[in-house]
Formats: sequence, C-alpha cells, structure tokens
Amino acid sequence: MIKRIFVSAFISSCLILSIYGQMRMDPAKRVEELKEQLNLTTEQADQITTIFTDLDAKMKELFENGDPRDESTREKMDSLRTENEEAIMNILTEEQQTEYKKIVEEREKRMKEHRPPQMN
Repeated sequence: MIKRIFVSAFISSCLILSIYGQMRMDPAKRVEELKEQLNLTTEQADQITTIFTDLDAKMKELFENGDPRDESTREKMDSLRTENEEAIMNILTEEQQTEYKKIVEEREKRMKEHRPPQMN
C-alpha cells in the first residue's frame, strides 16, 4: 500500500513538473506563436511579452516556495493564469479575442488530459 502511494506521488510529481516545463516556454517564443496565430501588432506583442515574463517569474517563485501538489499552490497558479488571460484579452481586438479563447480552451483541454487523477 505504501509503495503504491509512493509510486502515485512520484508519477504525479513528474506529470506536474512536465506540465510546468511546457508552460514555461520562453515568453518570447510564446509571443511569436501568438503573433502568428492572432496577427498581433508589434505593440500588442510587446505588451504580451511583458505579461508572459511577469507570469513566468511569479510561477517560478510559486514552484520554488511551494509544493505544486498542494491545493493552495494550485489555486494560486490558477489565479495567476486567470489574471494573465484577462490582461491579454484587454490587449486584443474582438476578432483576436475570439481566436485566443479557442487557443486557451485547447491548452486547458491538453492540461486536463495530462493532469494526474485525484486520489480520494
């Protein structure tokens, strides 16, 4: 039983760190992808780069000072992502917002698929 719990915890940690690694794509690379997908202006790209850079620093701090398996840490991460999405939406045109929502929904779907099952 203990071995099973240890293996589950290890796998969960690996998956969380893997997802975090994917999330932590260089802000400039993330913006380049969005620039192509959304046809961003230079000004929009610069503003979004700042948002991603700030988010990256805050997420890194959370991972260094908290346990990603801890519920409060996950809640803080979710809150940061929500703030990030809202800030980006405020920069985009209506047409870009529609497309960005699709991108975010697809990303969230992929994250849920990789999220380890919750143990009761």
